[in-house]
Amino acid sequence: MKNKAIKIYLIAGFLGAGKTTFLNRLLSEFSNKKVGVLVNEFGSVGVDGMLIHGDGLQMTELNNGSIFCSCLRANFTKALVEISKTDIEYLFIESTGMGDPINMHTLLKNLEKYVERPYMFKETIGLVDSVNFLEYVDTFPAIENQVLFSDLILINKSDLVTKEVLEETYKKVKSINEKAKILNTEYAAIPMSIFYQEPVGTKLGGDTTNKPRNRMSTYTVKSQSICKKEEIQKFLDLWKEKAIRIKGFFKGENGCLQVSVVGEMQKITDFSTMPFDENVVVIIGKDQREFLEEVRVGWEVCFGETPYIDTKFKA
Repeated sequence: MKNKAIKIYLIAGFLGAGKTTFLNRLLSEFSNKKVGVLVNEFGSVGVDGMLIHGDGLQMTELNNGSIFCSCLRANFTKALVEISKTDIEYLFIESTGMGDPINMHTLLKNLEKYVERPYMFKETIGLVDSVNFLEYVDTFPAIENQVLFSDLILINKSDLVTKEVLEETYKKVKSINEKAKILNTEYAAIPMSIFYQEPVGTKLGGDTTNKPRNRMSTYTVKSQSICKKEEIQKFLDLWKEKAIRIKGFFKGENGCLQVSVVGEMQKITDFSTMPFDENVVVIIGKDQREFLEEVRVGWEVCFGETPYIDTKFKA
């Protein structure tokens, strides 16, 4: 086991495309294997890590940026060195929705002399949100590179769009990456026999578009108040024009409430247990424009409490 390579699978896809759902499906399939998971999030607090299920997982979380950007590259390298000292067989990496993985092979190549066990990069599974893909693909360069770098592409949420939108999404994906296997999926469900097929072998490389200078405005809001559903809905409605993604957990009147917003799609659902000791909500803006004070005032108006807002970012 000491010299046996750790197989890496990268799960890529834009914000809210269904990466965590797909990762949980993989973990169920690999439940009898020694598996490590590295979750990368754009906010300063890991929300998706709370949604990942699996017994005996070796979990690593890297927050506050993209692992492909200089802002987190050193931490990513350190994490991979430490993981190479373990006895896992597989490492699943869920990158942030803003992640541009085009430099993945370069990062692993530069790491070779530092790891105790080698890494074998197997493939990238890219998820496409069929509801929002056509609107965002020409706006965010990372989305196109996520598709370009993928061996297997899941056009997810296919049940939520018309046949015409699905066909147009397929054509656009195919025009970006004609070699990848492309599947239409609901809830990121695929026959696992497809996952085990030989990947097309993405060999692309280049300079990632993830740079500190083009980081989206991102806020992690924390507070202690007990929140009503109607108050949460009122707060979410404030950011339809400015936020591209909102996710987190609220302390509700009757237990924990999970919030997930992608574009115009909003969900407020009951969650089993509160994963934090306070309300934690991550808000990612559509661009670099700041709206910190609006977040603070909006929270005070909706919940009657001044929150703590984390805006830390180290380039």
